[in-house]
Amino acid sequence: MLLRPGTASRSRGFFVRIGGHSSTVENEYRWTGSAYTQSGSRSLSENKSGAQFGLGYDWSLGSGSLRLSGTHYANFPGLDGEDALTLVKVGYLFEF
Repeated sequence: MLLRPGTASRSRGFFVRIGGHSSTVENEYRWTGSAYTQSGSRSLSENKSGAQFGLGYDWSLGSGSLRLSGTHYANFPGLDGEDALTLVKVGYLFEF
């Protein structure tokens, strides 16, 4: 869910993102041996779900807008130790 102030507000470009996620990470490993070692492969799959929240801001730029945002995913699969992932993104939004 994306929450933002009303269009008449001075901070109308600001937004807050809250929600949840369900994510799956799949890894496949292969190794090749020689006459004296063994060859093989292994696949791993992990599925987790958790909270998602973030902040961002949109600046008007030409016919679109420039967006800077950060999103935090709690309980993200495939990570050793700390199981949270935080992404910082920059993008240009436009209609076509």
